Parts: sequence; structure tokens; C-alpha cells
Amino acid sequence: MPYSFTQIEEDKTRTIGFVFFFLLFFYFASFWLTALLVKSFFLYEYADPRPPVFFSLNLRDSVMILAA
Repeated sequence: MPYSFTQIEEDKTRTIGFVFFFLLFFYFASFWLTALLVKSFFLYEYADPRPPVFFSLNLRDSVMILAA
């Protein structure tokens, strides 16, 4: 059975929607990660003689760093 025009359009619409939401998620995730790294670097660069903390696996700590 050949592919109908409506099936082709539904597949294209589904693909475009998936790509759009993936790019939107990637945009916000990369911005969040960049903000976390930059804020961590500037907050802890001169405040403590220990090396700066660039990444925390604890979500509460990450939110506190971003909120500071």
C-alpha cells in the first residue's frame, strides 16, 4: 500500500515537533549548565583557598549556587 499524502504530512509534522522540542530543551539545558559553571567559578574563585567547585550532583546545592 503506497504512502498517502496525509501520512507523509503527519510524519513530517511529528518529526518537526520532535526536533523543535529537542532543540528547545537543549537550549535551556546548555544555558543552565553554562550559568552554573560561570557562577560557581566566580563565587568560589577567591572566597576559599580550596579549589572551586564546578559541579555538584546534589540538586539542592546547584539551586543554591544559582540563587546566590
